[in-house]
Amino acid sequence: MPLIDTNASHLDKLGYYEVDGHKHLHKLTAYHHAGQDWSQVRFNYNDNIFGAYDWTCEPRPGVPLTEFYKERAQQLRHKYDYLILMFSGGPDSKNMLDVFIDNNIFIDEIVCIHSYDKTQVHEGTIHNADWLFNSKPSLDLWIKDHDLKSRITVVDEIDLAKQYLKSLGDRGDYELAFGSAGFASQCILKGTWVKHVPHIWQMILGDKSVGVVMGCDKPRILLDHLGRYYTDWFDIALVDSHLALSEDPDLACREIKEHFYHSPDCVDLIAKQLHVLKNFMEIHRQEEFYYTPDPNKRMAHTCHSKYNRQHLTYQTYHKLIYPKWNPAIITVKTPDYGSGGRPQDNWWLTQFTRDEAKFWVQVTQKVSRFKNMKPLFSKSLYLE
Repeated sequence: MPLIDTNASHLDKLGYYEVDGHKHLHKLTAYHHAGQDWSQVRFNYNDNIFGAYDWTCEPRPGVPLTEFYKERAQQLRHKYDYLILMFSGGPDSKNMLDVFIDNNIFIDEIVCIHSYDKTQVHEGTIHNADWLFNSKPSLDLWIKDHDLKSRITVVDEIDLAKQYLKSLGDRGDYELAFGSAGFASQCILKGTWVKHVPHIWQMILGDKSVGVVMGCDKPRILLDHLGRYYTDWFDIALVDSHLALSEDPDLACREIKEHFYHSPDCVDLIAKQLHVLKNFMEIHRQEEFYYTPDPNKRMAHTCHSKYNRQHLTYQTYHKLIYPKWNPAIITVKTPDYGSGGRPQDNWWLTQFTRDEAKFWVQVTQKVSRFKNMKPLFSKSLYLE
């Protein structure tokens, strides 16, 4: 397969793959260039910036984490003329919106993606369940208590999936056939969904700089074989973004996608989160704060203590990094993955026409043998 290179530094921030000094925007090209030897493929996630940072020191120890969140929100507000926040209502995105609201930093638009209004289905779904149980109640409360002035846009998930498939059919199925996530709503993670929302797309093509802020991903604390704390990033939540954005000339030349929590533009924030978690584990070693994950289930977070070899519980973890974390947040989700993604990612396939479903099956079959590609991890960054 051909090498794919780009000089767009803003895309490099999203991560890429390296084989023998060559950069690849997608995992499959790297895999084939490496002679189908994963040991020769390296996931580079801002190694030059993160590798130069001293992760062993807590940034400004006397300053609370909330101040770092505020500074990140201000940084994004100053960077863009028009700021859009992707809001699912889960802990990560709720904390983002809390930061903007509590500090009177204006968000121009809040985007929620679901099809609950059309289908009234929430069991076995991701976005519909998030809307019903999490994002709508939170938005209603913010409108009532804070007189929220942001434009709120609901993008219908089924319509988005159909438009996405149509675009793939019009230009060939290259993007999906190269994709790793295996479900149409992967365009949400990639950022290419903006092309299917007319008023947002027209702004992006205009004179204003538009930033779309996403809430992934959570800080990770792991242990090496010597029991030392380190962090890294894995490519599942990041994969395909680089390739998808670079393929479109209107998107490739514009920086629009922003990760609130783990951008190289806010390294102090990442380090602060990690040290807040690490400091807690240093002091609090009681059993009530920890659990042993089920190896057969997907972990919601990773925070490993060297003292008991267990992980912080979901509640403890989120309370530490998100000061206004709401334990009432629930989502009907299943942890299992299959060759075509999780069932709740694909529930809306039943809403497709026969021809749409047939096209979907055709393109997914082309890459079915690559669906279980191993996750790749960035360079280890030591906290001690």
